[in-house]
Amino acid sequence: MDEAYCTTKKRNYTTTDFVALSEADLETLRYSLECPRCHQPAYYRKEARSGRQAACFGSRNHLGTCDLINATSNNHDEVNGENVDKGTKTIIIKLEPHDQEVVTHLEANNIPKATSPTTRGNSNSRGDHETSSTLLLNTLLKKLVKDENFQYSSEIIQFKDNIELPVHQFFVQLLGAQRIDEGGIRGYWGKISSGNYGAGDHIWLNVSYHDNNVLWIDKSIEKLVAKKYGFKNPSELENSYFLVLSELGANGRCHIKDLSHLAILRVD
Repeated sequence: MDEAYCTTKKRNYTTTDFVALSEADLETLRYSLECPRCHQPAYYRKEARSGRQAACFGSRNHLGTCDLINATSNNHDEVNGENVDKGTKTIIIKLEPHDQEVVTHLEANNIPKATSPTTRGNSNSRGDHETSSTLLLNTLLKKLVKDENFQYSSEIIQFKDNIELPVHQFFVQLLGAQRIDEGGIRGYWGKISSGNYGAGDHIWLNVSYHDNNVLWIDKSIEKLVAKKYGFKNPSELENSYFLVLSELGANGRCHIKDLSHLAILRVD
């Protein structure tokens, strides 16, 4: 799409207007974009480093009647500006032990890379080798936040024995997300707009003041989460990024009962 509506500024932006904004404004306003026709959540995608993909807006949530439903770029096979047709890469999600020390703050220009790549014994039909790597949830969240093209890549995510999906299908921004009835566990991620304690000392983390989808951290792990991510009140997590492996309930809640299924990056 060449245009998107910004709910914060209550105006439409063309890609030219949006690219001209400061980095600070881009980082803030990109999370309040909608399709200018059907007003479903939209995203902003920067120009690829190779120059083969111009900056654009898009949405995976268009209503069926929206006349911009075909205006979203489907070029999901470009990562860091380079084609990924040279082989199929699989990323296996490794859950973090509760006592493992992990980086919980996002540092500037720290783009994590896949580690410990291994080549499988078989080649695919094109003769290209298939490779796999194992990444922690924390590292995957950094990649989603720092490498926008990774969000749209066709690398395969494996989780447990029953989930194997492309990155751009497995990871879903919680803001505006719709419930998936079959095989419903996904990597829901986004930015926390506010946090508080609810009834029964459950932690509630909101992604928008205007969206019903929320993170609901169970009381049973509340103290573990607070200790791991260094906060006394959930309101301190405002503007932090999160990634959770969860189903999305009919009420729009991701109910988190397992600490290893959650990653939070507090922005310095």
